[in-house]
Amino acid sequence: MAISPIGRVNEIYKQTSQALKGTSNDGDNDTGAFKMLFDAAKNVAYDTTKLQNIAENTTTDFVTGKIDNIHKVLIDQEKANVALQFTVELRNKAIDAYKEIMRLQM
Repeated sequence: MAISPIGRVNEIYKQTSQALKGTSNDGDNDTGAFKMLFDAAKNVAYDTTKLQNIAENTTTDFVTGKIDNIHKVLIDQEKANVALQFTVELRNKAIDAYKEIMRLQM
């Protein structure tokens, strides 16, 4: 059984690092950094939805008797669960960052 790496985490880290290294006082670069971060978050949400759909389809196939491999069902459900937990944590961190920015005094 091959275990696939968590590539999305590495991708988000690389994109965020690139965005932060390239930030300056001009608005174009800041917009580009926000767009990269927004696209990464959007991709995480898309992947989470995709994994949840796969888990739901696998469960339905198991219940209807199309497949008899309970291990695949449990693995797909756990993948979807971990992806959802990761997405929720990203959302929480984004909200915390927003609140911190709002507390800054100018």
